[in-house]
Amino acid sequence: MIALEAETSLRVEHAAVLEIECLCGVLWITGEGDLYDRFLAVGESFNPSGRGITLVTALERSLVRVVERPAVRARAGWLAWFKRRPVVRTLPAMATRAAL
Repeated sequence: MIALEAETSLRVEHAAVLEIECLCGVLWITGEGDLYDRFLAVGESFNPSGRGITLVTALERSLVRVVERPAVRARAGWLAWFKRRPVVRTLPAMATRAAL
């Protein structure tokens, strides 16, 4: 679980293998190349589908759970590059979309 203060963000790379769940507060989720932003309230979750960067921003003090979903077995070789492990980083308050 990750505690986020208001206007603090998580930068998640390779998020396609993750599930993002809001345990407390309200989250704003935007993904690289995704036309739609999502808002999560308590008890809601989201499964990003893109391979790019996903930004999770707390609109108020929030508690987030980021869980790795079971991976589908990929063929060895160049496809393994696309199935890299996710990276989660906390960004300072007032991070903007330009931080992506």
